[in-house]
Amino acid sequence: MDFQEQIGEISNSLVDDGIEVIELDNSSHFEVKYRVELVDTTKSFLLYSNKEVNQPSRDWLFDMRLYAEQFYADSSSMRLNELGIRME
Repeated sequence: MDFQEQIGEISNSLVDDGIEVIELDNSSHFEVKYRVELVDTTKSFLLYSNKEVNQPSRDWLFDMRLYAEQFYADSSSMRLNELGIRME
C-alpha cells in the first residue's frame, strides 16, 4: 500500500503529538541524519519513504535503522503486525 497521497494528512494528525514527518524521498539523507541526531535531539520524527532501502554501505541512515523501530505498510507486513509477529 502506498501512503504517498495520505502523507500530508498523516503529518497533520501527528503534529499535535509533537511528531514531525520527514519525507525521505524529497530530502537529503545526510541532512536528515544531522538534524535528527545532532540538532533536534529531543523531538520525535516519523521518517517516511516509498523507496527500497539502500545497501548499508550507501545508506546515510543505516545506523539509525538499526536502533529505530521500522514499520512496513504492505499487506503482508500489516497482517503479521496484527498477529503480533515481528519481521526482522
